[in-house]
Amino acid sequence: MIAANLCGKIPVKDFNGTFIELEKSLSNLSIEKGGSWSPKECKPRYKVALIIPYRNRENILKIFLKNLHPFLQKQQIEYGIYLIEPLQNLSFNRGLLMNIGFIESLKKTNQKWECFMFHDVDLIPEDDRIFYSCPEQPRHMSAYVTKYNSILSGDHIFGGVSALTKEQMKNVNGYSNLYFGWGSEDDDFRLRILKKNYNITRYPLEISRYFMIRHTKDQEINPERFNLMKSAINRMSNDGLNSIEYNIKFKYLTRIITKYNFEMFSECRQTPKETILNFVESVCRLVKKIFPNVSGSEDIHKVMQERFTEGLFNQRLRETVRSKMLKMRNKTKKTFHIQDLIDYAECKNSSYDSSHSDLKKTSCDKDQFRQPIANDQNRQNNFVSNSYSKQPYSGYNHSNLGYNQGNLKL
Repeated sequence: MIAANLCGKIPVKDFNGTFIELEKSLSNLSIEKGGSWSPKECKPRYKVALIIPYRNRENILKIFLKNLHPFLQKQQIEYGIYLIEPLQNLSFNRGLLMNIGFIESLKKTNQKWECFMFHDVDLIPEDDRIFYSCPEQPRHMSAYVTKYNSILSGDHIFGGVSALTKEQMKNVNGYSNLYFGWGSEDDDFRLRILKKNYNITRYPLEISRYFMIRHTKDQEINPERFNLMKSAINRMSNDGLNSIEYNIKFKYLTRIITKYNFEMFSECRQTPKETILNFVESVCRLVKKIFPNVSGSEDIHKVMQERFTEGLFNQRLRETVRSKMLKMRNKTKKTFHIQDLIDYAECKNSSYDSSHSDLKKTSCDKDQFRQPIANDQNRQNNFVSNSYSKQPYSGYNHSNLGYNQGNLKL
């Protein structure tokens, strides 16, 4: 039965202390190490895993935990809270993090989770009758969101907080792994759910109320999101839980949460552009079109490096290029340049000789691309290695992640 002590509207509690102080303030709740809990006086009706995609939201996370632990315990459900954070300085990919959290939470052999809440960290429930459970159909929990002084709601929305069973999540192949940056990953997920003939359910609006914690929006908009949406249904069978590749680097079990830090050790099997050759061909055309002053006497590698860090191109494709260069460098023990890939794309029907430091081709006039510049070796080593650094995590630099908005398309 649903707990009888649920009363309706509840206040959102603020918290301004440290994590140690937060743990002390929640010590009376008997939370098990790793942020899980189960009622002792009764058998829990549901076993629920909360999956939280996360980056650079420490103050918001503390408010979230301060409110969610007592909220969930009032409902007398067994629960665990899993925080998923990327180590690499990629554009934020909410769907990818949700997939990783789902997969990792299923590895808990002592806790057989039946229901999964995919939960943004900045949303706090304002009514304890929002029961955290999974019905026979997927449920959109946050149908009514108070954002600062406005209201966000709509039948077409499926982001924020969503509830699915393990079987439902597997049946739709999870989230897409391709939405790097803000926007449309939840719309893609909604299409998957509808394609599998599920009906999306919601609590009444007077119950399904969430408060959004104020924060600075530092996610760049994904310029490829609308193009990705066009192929959402066609991709769902091979883009999701069955295509994700990652490596958990650190796992932390604190008194109030389980946190995973991960790295992607190779790119997703499906990319916005089908092959690296298509990408570099597009890059080549863009450089010629956008920067008409670039000529044979200038170094295209310098232009590309500057424009990449300005966020001119889609983040996912940037990481694909870096990954490809890194793989070639590891395989051949040679350093490759961006213009090597561009040269190769210009002569895509030829092959390269890995025994040399650059890509060897037939019938290609690469002189228009390759001009020597000072410190080129050091610049390229830094450019390739920075994206996949294995050094201990020390935070994120958001200074050059913003997109230069315009009518630029790959």
